[in-house]
Amino acid sequence: MRRQRASDGPEDRSDFLTDVFLGARYRDEIARAHMPVTRAFFAIGGIYFAAMTIAGLAVREGMERLILASSTGTLALGGLLGWLLCRRPRSYRMQERLGLLANLAILANLMLVLALTFDQSKIVYFIILITVYAAVGISLRLILSSAALAVLGMVFHLHARPPDLGLLYGFVLFGAGLAAIGGWMLGRRALIEAIDARHDAEALAAEAHAQAATDSLTGVSNRRAFLDALEEAIDRLRREGRRFALALLDLDGFKAVNEYHGHQVGDMILTDAGYRISRRCGEDGFAARLGGDEFALIVTAPARLADPARLAAEVAADMNDPFGCEGRSIRISASVGCLVCDEPDLSVDTAMERADFALRFAKRNRTGEAMVFDQRLEREMDNLFVIDQALRSCDPEEEFHLVYQPQYDMISGRTIGFEALARWRSPTIGIVAPDVFIKVAEQSSRISTLGAVLLRKALADRRDWPAGITTAFNLSARDILSDAAIDTFLAIVAASGVPPQCIEFEVTETAMMPDFATATGNIRRLREAGHRIVLDDFGVGYSNLGRVQQFRFDKIKVDRSFVRDIAEFPNSVALIRSIFDLTVNLGLDCVVEGVETPEEMAALRGIGVGVVQGYMISRPMAAAAVMEFLFREDRSGTGARIGNGLS
Repeated sequence: MRRQRASDGPEDRSDFLTDVFLGARYRDEIARAHMPVTRAFFAIGGIYFAAMTIAGLAVREGMERLILASSTGTLALGGLLGWLLCRRPRSYRMQERLGLLANLAILANLMLVLALTFDQSKIVYFIILITVYAAVGISLRLILSSAALAVLGMVFHLHARPPDLGLLYGFVLFGAGLAAIGGWMLGRRALIEAIDARHDAEALAAEAHAQAATDSLTGVSNRRAFLDALEEAIDRLRREGRRFALALLDLDGFKAVNEYHGHQVGDMILTDAGYRISRRCGEDGFAARLGGDEFALIVTAPARLADPARLAAEVAADMNDPFGCEGRSIRISASVGCLVCDEPDLSVDTAMERADFALRFAKRNRTGEAMVFDQRLEREMDNLFVIDQALRSCDPEEEFHLVYQPQYDMISGRTIGFEALARWRSPTIGIVAPDVFIKVAEQSSRISTLGAVLLRKALADRRDWPAGITTAFNLSARDILSDAAIDTFLAIVAASGVPPQCIEFEVTETAMMPDFATATGNIRRLREAGHRIVLDDFGVGYSNLGRVQQFRFDKIKVDRSFVRDIAEFPNSVALIRSIFDLTVNLGLDCVVEGVETPEEMAALRGIGVGVVQGYMISRPMAAAAVMEFLFREDRSGTGARIGNGLS
């Protein structure tokens, strides 16, 4: 808030006069500003009276010489002492007292000089003293009291002199005094306005700093302020051993809300989320929005740190309550990654890296829940780092290959296609599981390079396959959201000579969530080129039916989790039946993956599902084994082949 200036209006004039006489509102500021003047006054006065002492000893004689030398010498020592005292900041009152003491001492010395030997020309010294008092006085009270004593001293020495002499010096005194006091008041007003201007500048700077450190939408701190607060918390940890908890939070489902309900509703949710997080972190904590739908908080209360898992769960639970937006109740969730910071050698980057790893682990494995970074996650993070480094330095052409799992049509009793599955055998770290290296690759720029290499391999592998057999190729999140990657894939297919209708591209809805507009455009380009698009892992994640129509998928692949639960949860059959009926009504093909037992196969056959995929049909096989597999299928028949599916 802007500090009100002394000249802002008529009602402030009394305040200004108060400041002039007492410096009430500005005393501390005036005291600091006046310190150089007070210090210089004592220094110059000390030097002057030291010179007068030496001169007096040289030109005077007798008792007068001794008395005046003692007086001026004392004043010189007083000036030195005052200068030493003023080397450190002194208060307004202290400077007043020191000034009054110095003024009285100088006036007493002048009275002594005139008492010993009166000289009419030295009467002007009283007037000079008044101008000096006005020039160096810190307050009007000090100046007026000192000037009044000087006037009394002058009157004392002039009362026995001719009246015309008193009248002459009286006029000079009046003019000099008026000019001195008026000049002091103008100077004081300028000083007060300068102080006000500095206060205004400081207030504006503080406001600008606060705005620079605050997220304009939610009102909580922004990323830059949070990183500063995290660094301060780590410094306290090193100095005082005060541990704290760092939590990173990502809203699950927020992008869908933004897409469906608009940015205004999304902004309302972000604002409410910021309030909830601020409330959770407590008075001693720190909450911030890092960007988008990502938030962070620092919790320092010792009682809250006793159970970090509970703390992280409470942060996640805060987001489970519905958000009220324009009369609508909207539900989302939040994934939380938490780190207890108790290592003195911890850095900001390391803390953020660990908390972010816990957050990403929660999003992959426990969406809508919390994960605390512990030794197990640390080992996994180290392992993923090793995989990342090996992936960045690998030769994809030599180290990666594809295996193929058949998709079997139970109605015709024949295999209609194969899904291409990537495999990696690293010469440095050995065989790496696909679900591991794919996640690592998706977090780096290597995924698009790998995708292009593997697509070429898939096209080369299928050259000798029958024309009616399709190849299903998985697109990563980076691929479907990259125009350049889609350009590359289309060019690779065109150069291979393989008919586009033989290549299906599988994509998950989760992969499309960050940018539906770009994903829509790229899916349209693939379909226009003649490729069929498959929605993979349907039934998990968002599974929005509106998206099925919007993206115009050709096929839906039901996630294996439904099949796995058939034996234990009979309702799973009803769910699969509902999804299958939906695909029939929408004119889409349906594939159920993860079929591993005869019971599962029978249940799906009873529903009417046509195409299945899983170990019950066959394990993934090398490209060289595909033709033999198809030949055995033609020669031995469906029943014999399925019976050996698990062998």
